[in-house]
Amino acid sequence: MAKDIYIKKGVLITILLFAANTMYAQQQTSQEKPQTDTAKVYRLPNKSLSYPVLYGQEVKDEHNISSLGYLKGKELETTPSTFIYYPLTGRIAGLATFQSSGIPGADNVTFNIRGRSSPIVLVDGVVRPLSSINPEQIESVTILKDALSLVTLGQRSMNNAVLFTTKKGNRGADYFNFNVKAQYGVQSPVSKRAFLNAYDYATLYNEGLGNEGQNPLYSQQALNAYKNQTNPFLYPDVDWRKQLYKKNAGFNRYTLNAEGRAKSAGYFVSLDYLDQKGLLNESANNLYSTNTNYKRYIFRSNINLDVTKDLAVFLNIFGRINTGSNPGNGDTNGILNEINNTPNNAYPVFNPNGSLGGNSNYTNNLWGRSTSSGYSQSLEREGYFDTGFKYNLNSLVEGLWLSSKVSYSNNVLLNTNRSKAFEVFNYSESTPGTPSYTQLTTNTTQVNTTAVNDYSQQFYAEAAIGYSQKFGKEEISTFINANLDSRREFDNGQLPNRFKTLAGSFKFIHDDKYIAEVAASYAGNDYYLSGKKAGFFPAAGLGWNLHKEGFMQSLKFFNTLKIRGSYGLTANSESGYYTYQRTYIGANGYVFNNTTAGGIGEGPLPYVRTYAEALKANIGLDMTFAAGRGWFAVDYFNNKQSNLLGQIPQGSDLLGMNYPQGNIGKNTYTGYEFNLGWTDQIGGRFKYEVSANLTTLNGTVTENGEAAQPFSWLQRNGQNVNQIYGYIADGFVTAAGQGPVVAGYQSIAGDVKYKDLDGNGYIDQNDVTAIGNDKPIVFYGLNTQLSYDRFYLSFLFQGMQNSQVVIGGNTVLPFTNGGKGQAYPHNLERWTPETAATASFPRISIGNNLNNYATSSLWVRNTNFIRLKNLEIGYNLSNKILEKAKIRNIRLFANGVNLFTISPFKFGDPEMPATDYSLQKVINTGLSVTF
Repeated sequence: MAKDIYIKKGVLITILLFAANTMYAQQQTSQEKPQTDTAKVYRLPNKSLSYPVLYGQEVKDEHNISSLGYLKGKELETTPSTFIYYPLTGRIAGLATFQSSGIPGADNVTFNIRGRSSPIVLVDGVVRPLSSINPEQIESVTILKDALSLVTLGQRSMNNAVLFTTKKGNRGADYFNFNVKAQYGVQSPVSKRAFLNAYDYATLYNEGLGNEGQNPLYSQQALNAYKNQTNPFLYPDVDWRKQLYKKNAGFNRYTLNAEGRAKSAGYFVSLDYLDQKGLLNESANNLYSTNTNYKRYIFRSNINLDVTKDLAVFLNIFGRINTGSNPGNGDTNGILNEINNTPNNAYPVFNPNGSLGGNSNYTNNLWGRSTSSGYSQSLEREGYFDTGFKYNLNSLVEGLWLSSKVSYSNNVLLNTNRSKAFEVFNYSESTPGTPSYTQLTTNTTQVNTTAVNDYSQQFYAEAAIGYSQKFGKEEISTFINANLDSRREFDNGQLPNRFKTLAGSFKFIHDDKYIAEVAASYAGNDYYLSGKKAGFFPAAGLGWNLHKEGFMQSLKFFNTLKIRGSYGLTANSESGYYTYQRTYIGANGYVFNNTTAGGIGEGPLPYVRTYAEALKANIGLDMTFAAGRGWFAVDYFNNKQSNLLGQIPQGSDLLGMNYPQGNIGKNTYTGYEFNLGWTDQIGGRFKYEVSANLTTLNGTVTENGEAAQPFSWLQRNGQNVNQIYGYIADGFVTAAGQGPVVAGYQSIAGDVKYKDLDGNGYIDQNDVTAIGNDKPIVFYGLNTQLSYDRFYLSFLFQGMQNSQVVIGGNTVLPFTNGGKGQAYPHNLERWTPETAATASFPRISIGNNLNNYATSSLWVRNTNFIRLKNLEIGYNLSNKILEKAKIRNIRLFANGVNLFTISPFKFGDPEMPATDYSLQKVINTGLSVTF
């Protein structure tokens, strides 16, 4: 109850703040003289294209010599999603996204840029782990990929960066926009894992037992009963996926935005509400939800004020409340995984008397776990503010300026557990028609506990001085920035992790043709040993606008043509928590003279770590042509990483504990990025734009600290970073005793045989080698936008090539979990004497099989795919009637995400092959009204 009151109060305060900001904006605008030309009132300033980069700086496209990716925030609004990272998929070269779950509130994606995961994410210049922000708040997204654009981040520059810039009210003519958007969508799983029915399961199980020389478990009478379902309580056939999952679930979003400028004030105010339902079925007997629901409330207020012609100040306020619900104990993942361990014939959902079914092997009824185990809730609150100023010192020196910024954020996650146990009964018949019930579990009282599972704070401050000026054909710009970023996780009791950075850059431009830039930072982290806390990280770049040269003037086809390159040293802090100090931990004690004593043990071995580094080289070519209708860009990058953390090789078994991780690794990532596009119109009414991007990525291990290997194929140095290792499968055994097979294993017909690389007659660790391909991974996207009059259509295809995984575990193999697991339709493609020539899988085994289920090329599968990631169709109503009603525009639209996928992978979704709560397909409709 207290939590519900808190949420309602928070929402009320947010609405009041939103209303106050909007009323202020309207009041300021109304004080202006009326405009006769309404188009001028609403028209945004027409500026040349420039990209926001670090520390509040901007770079003109013509003068940019870094490797950047850029998107306007408007492009993100066509993708219905809960997390802002999701709409970036397939739109920017060099950026790959991966999703590992479809569970509401946990369906976030992770970034990988040029081979490095977990890039730094900045919102308005401050590093934040922020993903819950609605696309309507985003002005632009900039991806920083080379050393020149990144080194000023100091010890957080190696993993690349994603910079979100939020809307703040454009400078220029006064205007006011108020937008209301309502959306409703329907979600459904992209992929659905199928299971064998009870009859096929039991038949295949008997076959597996026969392969091991054992008697069948299921009699012919039982097989007939499973097939005909004459007694579903004793011989059940339950499709647990259908039992637990809905076919679809709802998705709702409502957004209010006010944006504008009045006199000397610019503002943007936004209020967002999202409600994402889960796919779990619920019981009508419950007074509470046990589904995986997720709700989110977001408030943002950005205000910029020109105090004088030289002094500008700003205040950004952000607040977010997330609420989530799950079955008891937050058991969603456990329930979904248990489906793979519960065959269709395990037990009935309900016994004849309505009690929950089970037996001695399956005492935890899945329907009970999902609907009768109580529920759990989460409440997350996040808030931050940024404030600062910029002061132009033109009265002292033309082009000189000072700026400062302070930011504070706070995040709290509370989890409430209201779980309980439930009764399960085994139903049997001692004689036909005589029921008997054996109780397997008992009810318990519902618990009611709340705990703070995460509590973090961040304080950020910076001060900068800069200068920019033009002297005839020469132009220079420079700045120096000093900043402190202190963050603390209170739930783990650790001291703050403080990043201190002194950064700067200098750019020189001659006649808009020749561009030179240097940048550097001196940065440190408190968690390192004194004397090793900080380092110096420089970078430099050159650019040449060839199209401005006299010899290019006759080539009218090219509008712009630029060559650029950069090189520099970046770093990534992977310090751990004071790892150079020796620590002691609680332990079970030790035995001395037959007596247990003590209670304190030695912690992990201390190790003096340092930051990882990467020398990044980038060469690029940019061009536009055909009167600006076409564009093309290509980048080549070569990133040599060093000091990567890896397990120090075991020097001696006498130590008695694991060696620590040290800075022993070196990797090299190389690749190409291509961007090309064309935009045009036909007849003045039909307009179109087609753009594509493609990235190749090749990662090579150049050093990993491994000892010399007895055989060349065992060497990991020189192999692909993501290389798969295992045995090379060489068909199936056709008679008992054949091989080669795993050492100590006695083969029979249908077992996997392998290539004996060292020639000793059996398979062991010396026969492990690289399996699968070692080709560069390829990511690509194709984006098309069409419009005719007020109709428009946009769609995005996204894909990946040369990607492979090893399949296995309880989502692929039959009868896992000691023989109690599921079986799947593809298991019918097993080896039998009749299918020996066409079999895809070895003979059926019960439980784990040491030989057949070893990691080998037999289980390697391609996860290449092409997906219609996003599609939107819409219609804009805009006419004189709307203008008289003070309505600028009404837009009706429908969009969808993950609409279809083409892939050779048949074991789930290729993007998340081992996940049981699938990626979601969303069909969404909406209405947007702008005043």
